[in-house]
Amino acid sequence: GEVWTVHQNDADPFPSSPHAHNYDQNLVMHLGNGKLYRKRDFVATARRKDFLQLRSLIETVPLPPLENDG
Repeated sequence: GEVWTVHQNDADPFPSSPHAHNYDQNLVMHLGNGKLYRKRDFVATARRKDFLQLRSLIETVPLPPLENDG
């Protein structure tokens, strides 16, 4: 039920280029590691399963390399 919008050429490439916005929750996701930020403050890491599912749905934008979580 969440809506994520991918920004490939955002004026502010933080936290990754591209990255995803969830405007309802005021979150930005790093698309290489699933870390979630509100403004520039780290707030959480997306569940790995959900993060990988979101990445699999993004077909038209080149994604950053998948980072190891550890």
